[in-house]
Amino acid sequence: MGRLHVSSVSMDGNMILCFGERKGTRPGEVYYVDFSQRKQYQLTENRLQEWGGVFSPDEKWLAYTSEKDMEGSFAIYLNRFPGMNQESRLSPGGGEEPKWLPDGSGVLS
Repeated sequence: MGRLHVSSVSMDGNMILCFGERKGTRPGEVYYVDFSQRKQYQLTENRLQEWGGVFSPDEKWLAYTSEKDMEGSFAIYLNRFPGMNQESRLSPGGGEEPKWLPDGSGVLS
């Protein structure tokens, strides 16, 4: 199976967001597990370290740490969940371990 580390849990407890590696993959990918469907899904797939993802309060977005565009350093990215088709970089000068504001209006890095 490999190693996965939990980084966020959905409000109802039915999904967990995790990062790490499955057997045969590179470390540093982002996954989620849907307990109601009894399935694990890989959200990222590249040769970069991506980790520390957190669900938005409405669970429609993910904020996560990635070394994309940073040449060995990290920045915070936002992407639509679960589609992962609206990525944008939030932290212009780098950042790690994002946290959502309690009202869901933004992300701290």
